Amino acid sequence: MANGKSSAAYFKSVSLLIWITSISLFSLLHFASYNQKAMPDQYMGPVGTFYRWLAYEHPWGTRVGYHVLMVTHVLEGFYTLHLTNRYGITDTVAKIKWFLQTLVCGFSSWMLLKKKFKKRAE
Repeated sequence: MANGKSSAAYFKSVSLLIWITSISLFSLLHFASYNQKAMPDQYMGPVGTFYRWLAYEHPWGTRVGYHVLMVTHVLEGFYTLHLTNRYGITDTVAKIKWFLQTLVCGFSSWMLLKKKFKKRAE
């Protein structure tokens, strides 16, 4: 019974490195798409060179890529909600955590969820 409760409210966060990388890349793409001059690219080293390439040489492609990334992460978030229902996670707070984490971190978030319940099924 206790095991059922813990699995109904199961949540595991991805690593801090994945959080930082995801937020940094989202921010970089957002600024490259909508506010190119807001980033101090001259002080960013190789990342600044890449940023200038995205923002000034390929603005249309960067904007399309940004929107595709956003839509993909939203769809992954909804897929994660489907997985939580399928795997018996009934706690609303845990479902919200999984959804929000997947919005930001994407694929790595729901891979944690699938990995946990794949082990349990074996």
